[in-house]
Amino acid sequence: MESLSLILSCSPPLQNHLKTQKPVTSGPISLPQNSTSTSIVASQPFNSSQLHFPSTKNNLQPQSSKSFVLVIDAFRKLRDDPNVQLLDIRDEKSLKYLKSPNLKILNKATVQVPFSEDDEDGFVKKVLERFGNPADTALCVLGNFDGISIKVAELLFKNGFKEAYAIKGGVGGTKGWLESQETLLPPSLHIYPKKKVETSQKTGMNGGVVRGNEDSNGAASAGSLP
Repeated sequence: MESLSLILSCSPPLQNHLKTQKPVTSGPISLPQNSTSTSIVASQPFNSSQLHFPSTKNNLQPQSSKSFVLVIDAFRKLRDDPNVQLLDIRDEKSLKYLKSPNLKILNKATVQVPFSEDDEDGFVKKVLERFGNPADTALCVLGNFDGISIKVAELLFKNGFKEAYAIKGGVGGTKGWLESQETLLPPSLHIYPKKKVETSQKTGMNGGVVRGNEDSNGAASAGSLP
């Protein structure tokens, strides 16, 4: 026991021993260099084509080919693409008051098929009968306004047509055919409300009576009666 006490008394306190210990510091670590691999990497030029980014092309494409189209854009489609046709879906009463656009200058004719919400299947059948190859045909749908037109465009697209567009504003709505024709369309494509035939009388230079009849397009024809 005496020897143990002697050993403990001669040993420095543990706390002091820890304080006197210096932290172990390490020098800079040198890593082995592979001169061959380094030279290979440095000698290869940067090629941006090696970078790969996910394509967003499919994300930017519309999910379907049915949408609104402005009057001027519908005209351009009809003019530039032989597979684009104009479909007038207004009822007979509307057509009697305001006829369909005349597409003679485009070597085309407006197809008239009145749309009825009570007989959508019958309507689709009639439209399909008017076009020989709907899978290659794009339609510009013209209604009184554009509310029904977009529904019809969707219906026809689902039934096999390549594309179907509803003309914005229809015939009489905002930015529709009537509102746009004077500034955007050729005169031959203008449409006017049908007026009652009016007879006007006026005295001619020779004292006869001239009768003028105004047709539905506002053009006057005159004849002289003795």
